[in-house]
Amino acid sequence: MNRLELRGVSVRYGRGRNAVTAVSGVDLDLPAGGAVGVVGESGSGKSTLARAVTGMVPLSAGEIRGDGTVLRAAGRRPRPHPEIQMVFQDPSGSLNPRMTVASGIAEAAGRAGDSGRTAVRQALDLVGLSTGLLDRYPHELSGGQRQRVAIARALAARPRTLVLDEVTSALDVSVQALILNLLRDLRAELGLAYLVIAHDLPIVRYLCDSVAVMYLGECVERGPCAEVLVTPAHPHTRALLDAVDTVPGTVSGTVPDTVPGTVLAGDPARNLTRTRKLTKEEK
Repeated sequence: MNRLELRGVSVRYGRGRNAVTAVSGVDLDLPAGGAVGVVGESGSGKSTLARAVTGMVPLSAGEIRGDGTVLRAAGRRPRPHPEIQMVFQDPSGSLNPRMTVASGIAEAAGRAGDSGRTAVRQALDLVGLSTGLLDRYPHELSGGQRQRVAIARALAARPRTLVLDEVTSALDVSVQALILNLLRDLRAELGLAYLVIAHDLPIVRYLCDSVAVMYLGECVERGPCAEVLVTPAHPHTRALLDAVDTVPGTVSGTVPDTVPGTVLAGDPARNLTRTRKLTKEEK
């Protein structure tokens, strides 16, 4: 899938007089290998938009296309697409507590036997985890390890697009930095496209090429991060920026060399490699 297009996407919950419109008429383009951030206050509709893209909720209007082919449309039953995978905010809730790391990743890969075991090891290697964790359960892992397993599980399905829903908000600051560096590294290495749902503008600036601002279910502004996050046109975007304690080099218009708070020095693209395993302290 080389391009994901959202046209007039709307999502409503409930029926009749009690119905609530969570997303209204959103247009968005996600090119192959690109990264688009979706930001907004709580209740703005950004997470509902993510669930619409992944087929977790039906559309009440509009359609979602992949390479010009309609993937989801109003009136159609939503179905998952193998090339679009989601990584959730809380890995404790997204990982099956009764499945080991190996079983959970193998299930996502859809392969068994030697082929499945190979897929599991490859996925763990991509996220910098040791195969010594294969037989552990989620509750036996640290928060950073669980989120890496969740990313590995998504990658095992061989997607072209990852939907990242507040993937670092439940983690400690130092671990957040490691996960962000990992995600940026994976995008460069695998050519993945990212739809990044976040309320933290510096994170969007770090991971994304462009940004869409949601307010009351509508997309009120979109464009390159260097423009929208520096010279916003919509009052709500300006209000979001005013609410941020700006970290030098993040929202100010320049891309930082490392995420503030990282425990590793140097180029973030070299912070996590596919051949080095992280120490316990780094996780």
